[in-house]
Amino acid sequence: GLPLPAESISSMWMQCGDSISCEPLGSTEDIAATSCAELETLGQFNSRSRCLLGTGDGRFEFVAPEFEEEVFDRVIMERTFYGVFAWDGGSAEECWQLRRTLDQEIENCAFIEHRVYYGPEWLVQLHGYDQGLEPDVPIDQIPAAVFGQPANRPPALQEIQVEHDGVVDVFDPREMSSLPAVATEPGAEIVVTIAFDELLQLQQPIFSAKAVESSNPDPEAEPSYVFVGSVEPVYLNLFTSNALHVLTEPFLTDTTVELFIDDQAKAGSSWALFVLRDFRGGESVVWLEFSH
Repeated sequence: GLPLPAESISSMWMQCGDSISCEPLGSTEDIAATSCAELETLGQFNSRSRCLLGTGDGRFEFVAPEFEEEVFDRVIMERTFYGVFAWDGGSAEECWQLRRTLDQEIENCAFIEHRVYYGPEWLVQLHGYDQGLEPDVPIDQIPAAVFGQPANRPPALQEIQVEHDGVVDVFDPREMSSLPAVATEPGAEIVVTIAFDELLQLQQPIFSAKAVESSNPDPEAEPSYVFVGSVEPVYLNLFTSNALHVLTEPFLTDTTVELFIDDQAKAGSSWALFVLRDFRGGESVVWLEFSH
Protein backbone atom coordinates (compact mmCIF):
# COMPACT_ATOMS: atom_id res chain seq x y z
CA GLY A 1 0.00 0.00 0.00
CA LEU A 2 2.86 2.45 -0.60
CA PRO A 3 3.45 4.84 -3.51
CA LEU A 4 6.34 3.94 -5.79
CA PRO A 5 9.12 6.48 -6.42
CA ALA A 6 8.40 8.32 -9.67
CA GLU A 7 11.76 7.36 -11.14
CA SER A 8 11.03 3.63 -10.66
CA ILE A 9 7.97 3.76 -12.95
CA SER A 10 7.87 3.36 -16.72
CA SER A 11 4.93 5.18 -18.31
CA MET A 12 3.36 6.13 -21.61
CA TRP A 13 0.44 8.47 -22.28
CA MET A 14 -1.97 8.63 -25.20
CA GLN A 15 -4.57 11.18 -26.27
CA CYS A 16 -7.93 9.60 -27.12
CA GLY A 17 -9.22 12.33 -29.45
CA ASP A 18 -13.01 12.60 -29.72
CA SER A 19 -13.47 9.19 -28.11
CA ILE A 20 -14.22 8.86 -24.40
CA SER A 21 -11.86 5.89 -24.26
CA CYS A 22 -8.56 4.56 -25.60
CA GLU A 23 -9.22 1.03 -24.34
CA PRO A 24 -7.17 -1.13 -26.74
CA LEU A 25 -8.66 -4.57 -26.08
CA GLY A 26 -10.38 -5.88 -29.19
CA SER A 27 -9.27 -2.93 -31.32
CA THR A 28 -7.07 -3.29 -34.39
CA GLU A 29 -5.87 0.29 -33.95
CA ASP A 30 -2.56 0.80 -32.17
CA ILE A 31 -2.74 4.41 -31.01
CA ALA A 32 0.81 4.22 -29.67
CA ALA A 33 2.11 3.67 -33.20
CA THR A 34 1.19 7.27 -34.09
CA SER A 35 3.35 9.95 -32.46
CA CYS A 36 1.66 13.23 -31.49
CA ALA A 37 5.04 14.97 -31.96
CA GLU A 38 5.25 13.78 -35.55
CA LEU A 39 1.68 14.96 -36.21
CA GLU A 40 2.58 18.34 -34.73
CA THR A 41 5.60 18.59 -37.06
CA LEU A 42 3.22 18.01 -39.97
CA GLY A 43 0.76 20.58 -38.59
CA GLN A 44 -1.82 17.84 -38.01
CA PHE A 45 -1.89 17.61 -34.19
CA ASN A 46 -5.12 18.85 -32.64
CA SER A 47 -7.70 17.99 -30.00
CA ARG A 48 -9.17 15.23 -32.20
CA SER A 49 -5.88 13.38 -32.70
CA ARG A 50 -5.48 9.85 -31.35
CA CYS A 51 -1.78 9.42 -30.74
CA LEU A 52 1.10 8.77 -28.34
CA LEU A 53 1.93 11.89 -26.35
CA GLY A 54 5.14 10.44 -24.98
CA THR A 55 6.86 8.14 -22.54
CA GLY A 56 8.59 8.73 -19.23
CA ASP A 57 8.50 7.85 -15.55
CA GLY A 58 5.90 8.65 -12.89
CA ARG A 59 5.91 12.33 -13.89
CA PHE A 60 4.54 13.59 -17.18
CA GLU A 61 3.75 16.97 -18.74
CA PHE A 62 2.42 17.91 -22.16
CA VAL A 63 1.13 20.97 -24.01
CA ALA A 64 -2.57 20.77 -24.85
CA PRO A 65 -3.33 21.15 -28.57
CA GLU A 66 -5.65 23.71 -30.11
CA PHE A 67 -9.29 22.85 -30.68
CA GLU A 68 -10.70 21.93 -34.05
CA GLU A 69 -13.62 23.83 -35.58
CA GLU A 70 -16.55 22.60 -33.57
CA VAL A 71 -19.19 24.01 -31.27
CA PHE A 72 -17.85 24.71 -27.79
CA ASP A 73 -19.51 22.85 -24.95
CA ARG A 74 -18.51 21.01 -21.78
CA VAL A 75 -17.58 17.91 -23.80
CA ILE A 76 -15.16 19.89 -25.93
CA MET A 77 -13.49 21.32 -22.83
CA GLU A 78 -12.41 17.93 -21.59
CA ARG A 79 -10.39 15.19 -23.20
CA THR A 80 -9.63 11.60 -22.23
CA PHE A 81 -6.05 10.43 -21.90
CA TYR A 82 -4.87 6.86 -21.41
CA GLY A 83 -1.91 6.05 -19.20
CA VAL A 84 0.09 2.82 -19.07
CA PHE A 85 2.42 2.12 -16.14
CA ALA A 86 4.98 -0.58 -15.36
CA TRP A 87 7.26 -1.17 -12.37
CA ASP A 88 9.79 -3.65 -10.99
CA GLY A 89 11.84 -3.30 -14.16
CA GLY A 90 8.88 -3.70 -16.51
CA SER A 91 8.23 -1.65 -19.64
CA ALA A 92 5.10 0.42 -20.28
CA GLU A 93 5.37 -0.42 -23.97
CA GLU A 94 5.31 -4.16 -23.18
CA CYS A 95 2.31 -3.67 -20.88
CA TRP A 96 0.48 -1.80 -23.66
CA GLN A 97 1.01 -4.57 -26.19
CA LEU A 98 -0.11 -7.20 -23.65
CA ARG A 99 -3.21 -5.15 -22.87
CA ARG A 100 -4.16 -5.11 -26.54
CA THR A 101 -4.53 -8.91 -26.49
CA LEU A 102 -5.28 -9.93 -22.88
CA ASP A 103 -8.51 -9.27 -20.99
CA GLN A 104 -7.02 -10.06 -17.59
CA GLU A 105 -4.81 -8.66 -14.86
CA ILE A 106 -1.22 -8.25 -16.05
CA GLU A 107 1.51 -8.46 -13.43
CA ASN A 108 3.37 -5.23 -12.66
CA CYS A 109 1.21 -3.26 -15.11
CA ALA A 110 -1.50 -0.68 -14.54
CA PHE A 111 -3.82 1.17 -16.93
CA ILE A 112 -5.86 4.30 -16.30
CA GLU A 113 -8.15 6.62 -18.22
CA HIS A 114 -7.97 10.21 -17.04
CA ARG A 115 -10.09 13.15 -18.13
CA VAL A 116 -8.29 16.47 -18.47
CA TYR A 117 -10.34 19.67 -18.33
CA TYR A 118 -9.50 22.78 -20.33
CA GLY A 119 -10.02 25.95 -18.38
CA PRO A 120 -10.79 28.35 -16.90
CA GLU A 121 -14.02 27.69 -18.76
CA TRP A 122 -14.95 31.20 -19.88
CA LEU A 123 -11.43 32.18 -20.91
CA VAL A 124 -11.39 29.04 -23.05
CA GLN A 125 -14.69 30.15 -24.61
CA LEU A 126 -13.15 33.55 -25.37
CA HIS A 127 -10.02 31.92 -26.80
CA GLY A 128 -12.19 29.72 -29.03
CA TYR A 129 -14.14 32.75 -30.20
CA ASP A 130 -10.87 34.47 -31.13
CA GLN A 131 -9.99 31.36 -33.16
CA GLY A 132 -13.27 31.61 -35.08
CA LEU A 133 -15.17 28.96 -33.12
CA GLU A 134 -18.74 29.25 -31.89
CA PRO A 135 -19.01 29.50 -28.10
CA ASP A 136 -21.83 28.17 -25.92
CA VAL A 137 -22.97 31.64 -24.94
CA PRO A 138 -22.78 34.76 -27.15
CA ILE A 139 -19.61 36.60 -26.18
CA ASP A 140 -21.46 39.90 -25.78
CA GLN A 141 -23.62 38.30 -23.07
CA ILE A 142 -20.69 37.15 -20.93
CA PRO A 143 -19.96 39.66 -18.12
CA ALA A 144 -16.36 40.83 -17.95
CA ALA A 145 -16.08 39.69 -14.31
CA VAL A 146 -16.69 36.08 -15.37
CA PHE A 147 -13.43 36.09 -17.34
CA GLY A 148 -11.68 36.55 -14.01
CA GLN A 149 -12.63 33.04 -12.90
CA PRO A 150 -9.31 31.64 -11.66
CA ALA A 151 -7.68 28.45 -12.83
CA ASN A 152 -8.58 25.39 -10.81
CA ARG A 153 -6.23 24.45 -7.98
CA PRO A 154 -6.26 21.20 -6.00
CA PRO A 155 -8.19 21.29 -2.72
CA ALA A 156 -5.74 22.04 0.10
CA LEU A 157 -5.64 19.71 3.08
CA GLN A 158 -5.50 21.77 6.26
CA GLU A 159 -5.68 19.24 9.09
CA ILE A 160 -6.01 15.50 9.71
CA GLN A 161 -7.39 14.38 13.07
CA VAL A 162 -7.09 10.72 14.06
CA GLU A 163 -9.01 9.35 17.07
CA HIS A 164 -8.00 5.87 18.29
CA ASP A 165 -7.59 3.97 21.56
CA GLY A 166 -8.62 7.03 23.57
CA VAL A 167 -5.96 9.16 21.87
CA VAL A 168 -6.37 12.05 19.42
CA ASP A 169 -3.51 12.78 16.99
CA VAL A 170 -3.63 15.97 14.94
CA PHE A 171 -1.46 16.52 11.85
CA ASP A 172 -1.02 19.49 9.51
CA PRO A 173 -0.03 18.12 6.07
CA ARG A 174 1.11 21.59 4.98
CA GLU A 175 3.97 21.53 7.51
CA MET A 176 5.13 17.93 6.99
CA SER A 177 6.81 16.25 4.04
CA SER A 178 5.36 12.97 5.34
CA LEU A 179 3.02 12.09 8.19
CA PRO A 180 4.26 10.04 11.16
CA ALA A 181 2.87 6.54 11.66
CA VAL A 182 -0.14 6.23 13.98
CA ALA A 183 0.47 3.51 16.59
CA THR A 184 -2.61 1.31 17.05
CA GLU A 185 -3.54 -2.13 18.38
CA PRO A 186 -5.28 -5.06 16.64
CA GLY A 187 -9.03 -4.54 16.87
CA ALA A 188 -8.70 -0.76 17.19
CA GLU A 189 -11.53 1.41 15.89
CA ILE A 190 -10.34 4.64 14.30
CA VAL A 191 -12.11 7.86 13.33
CA VAL A 192 -10.32 10.10 10.83
CA THR A 193 -11.51 13.64 10.12
CA ILE A 194 -10.00 15.62 7.27
CA ALA A 195 -10.34 19.41 7.15
CA PHE A 196 -9.72 21.23 3.89
CA ASP A 197 -8.95 24.90 3.33
CA GLU A 198 -12.40 26.41 2.79
CA LEU A 199 -10.92 29.87 2.19
CA LEU A 200 -8.97 28.55 -0.79
CA GLN A 201 -12.20 27.19 -2.28
CA LEU A 202 -13.92 30.54 -1.74
CA GLN A 203 -11.06 32.21 -3.61
CA GLN A 204 -11.73 30.20 -6.76
CA PRO A 205 -15.46 30.57 -7.51
CA ILE A 206 -16.96 29.04 -10.62
CA PHE A 207 -19.63 30.57 -12.85
CA SER A 208 -22.34 28.84 -14.83
CA ALA A 209 -24.65 30.30 -17.48
CA LYS A 210 -28.40 29.78 -17.16
CA ALA A 211 -30.76 30.42 -20.08
CA VAL A 212 -33.80 32.50 -19.15
CA GLU A 213 -37.18 32.75 -20.82
CA SER A 214 -37.45 35.58 -23.29
CA SER A 215 -40.50 37.69 -24.13
CA ASN A 216 -39.23 38.08 -27.69
CA PRO A 217 -41.72 36.26 -30.00
CA ASP A 218 -39.05 35.74 -32.68
CA PRO A 219 -38.09 32.01 -32.58
CA GLU A 220 -34.73 32.88 -34.18
CA ALA A 221 -33.82 35.32 -31.42
CA GLU A 222 -30.79 34.48 -29.30
CA PRO A 223 -31.66 33.23 -25.81
CA SER A 224 -30.68 35.41 -22.90
CA TYR A 225 -28.40 34.19 -20.13
CA VAL A 226 -27.75 35.00 -16.51
CA PHE A 227 -24.59 33.94 -14.71
CA VAL A 228 -24.60 32.28 -11.32
CA GLY A 229 -21.54 32.00 -9.11
CA SER A 230 -20.91 29.10 -6.75
CA VAL A 231 -18.19 27.47 -4.67
CA GLU A 232 -16.97 24.13 -5.94
CA PRO A 233 -17.72 21.25 -3.54
CA VAL A 234 -14.99 18.92 -2.30
CA TYR A 235 -15.33 15.13 -2.13
CA LEU A 236 -13.38 12.44 -0.30
CA ASN A 237 -12.39 9.00 -1.58
CA LEU A 238 -10.73 6.41 0.65
CA PHE A 239 -8.63 3.31 -0.03
CA THR A 240 -7.05 0.95 2.52
CA SER A 241 -4.52 -1.89 2.55
CA ASN A 242 -3.52 -4.94 4.60
CA ALA A 243 -5.33 -5.21 7.98
CA LEU A 244 -7.03 -1.80 7.77
CA HIS A 245 -10.70 -1.79 6.74
CA VAL A 246 -13.46 0.77 6.26
CA LEU A 247 -16.31 0.74 8.78
CA THR A 248 -18.24 3.67 7.31
CA GLU A 249 -17.61 4.95 3.77
CA PRO A 250 -17.44 8.70 3.13
CA PHE A 251 -20.54 9.98 1.31
CA LEU A 252 -20.36 12.88 -1.11
CA THR A 253 -18.88 15.82 0.84
CA ASP A 254 -18.37 13.86 4.09
CA THR A 255 -14.81 14.24 5.37
CA THR A 256 -15.09 11.93 8.40
CA VAL A 257 -14.58 8.17 8.08
CA GLU A 258 -14.49 5.23 10.49
CA LEU A 259 -11.88 2.48 10.12
CA PHE A 260 -10.80 -0.58 12.07
CA ILE A 261 -7.80 -2.88 12.39
CA ASP A 262 -8.35 -6.65 12.19
CA ASP A 263 -8.52 -8.37 15.58
CA GLN A 264 -5.99 -10.92 14.31
CA ALA A 265 -3.70 -8.42 12.60
CA LYS A 266 -0.04 -9.42 12.63
CA ALA A 267 2.65 -6.97 13.64
CA GLY A 268 3.31 -4.58 10.78
CA SER A 269 1.76 -1.61 9.01
CA SER A 270 -1.45 -0.89 7.15
CA TRP A 271 -2.15 2.17 5.05
CA ALA A 272 -5.02 4.51 4.29
CA LEU A 273 -5.01 6.59 1.11
CA PHE A 274 -7.20 9.71 1.25
CA VAL A 275 -8.01 11.47 -2.03
CA LEU A 276 -9.62 14.88 -1.68
CA ARG A 277 -11.01 16.07 -5.03
CA ASP A 278 -13.27 18.55 -6.75
CA PHE A 279 -15.41 17.88 -9.81
CA ARG A 280 -13.00 19.63 -12.20
CA GLY A 281 -10.25 17.10 -11.57
CA GLY A 282 -8.27 18.82 -8.82
CA GLU A 283 -6.90 16.28 -6.33
CA SER A 284 -4.88 16.23 -3.12
CA VAL A 285 -3.56 12.88 -1.86
CA VAL A 286 -2.45 11.87 1.64
CA TRP A 287 -0.99 8.53 2.73
CA LEU A 288 -1.46 7.66 6.42
CA GLU A 289 0.33 4.71 8.03
CA PHE A 290 -1.11 2.72 10.94
CA SER A 291 1.37 0.49 12.77
CA HIS A 292 0.01 -2.47 14.74
